[in-house]
Amino acid sequence: KRGVKLLQYHGLLDGSIPPAMSTQYFDRVQARMSDTQDYYRLFLAPGVLHCGFGPGPNAFGNLGPRGPADAEHDTLLALERWVEKGVAPDHIIATKYTDDDPRKPVLRTRPLCPYPQAARWDGKGDINRSESFECASIAMPGGAAKPTSAASNARPTSGRTPSSDSTSSSAAIPASRSAPPSEVRVLSVAT
Repeated sequence: KRGVKLLQYHGLLDGSIPPAMSTQYFDRVQARMSDTQDYYRLFLAPGVLHCGFGPGPNAFGNLGPRGPADAEHDTLLALERWVEKGVAPDHIIATKYTDDDPRKPVLRTRPLCPYPQAARWDGKGDINRSESFECASIAMPGGAAKPTSAASNARPTSGRTPSSDSTSSSAAIPASRSAPPSEVRVLSVAT
């Protein structure tokens, strides 16, 4: 009602703050205040450690390598556009650079999706390009429509993954699986 906007991200490889804490918090806010999409977005970042870096696409305006300075690739600029122009972020594009150095070539990009959605590979495009993914609700075993706060580090059980690096959790998430959150960064601006 006051024009407050909250953009939060959590890296899925955060070893300091359990990823489920962010999704539990989001779920509690959603339950108490109903539809939060007008003012609160949580983005889960596969392969990102606490506050940044990690084996996945980790440059998106956080404490990692600096990616492109625009609202599609930077959380602070996405928040600014949301507050000042009313355009809520429906994804943030994260970038992985060679050696985490923005002066070196891009290895891969991936959309970070607002919880409870996750990036889903289209099954045909280049798995290292964000354009080959869409944000979609992920069906969980048993019919649940979204990841729960008790979700574990699920690995794809079929299909191609975006990297031969088996330690990377930035893999394409098939429709039957989801991944938990990690890395907390809360930005809030009141208008």
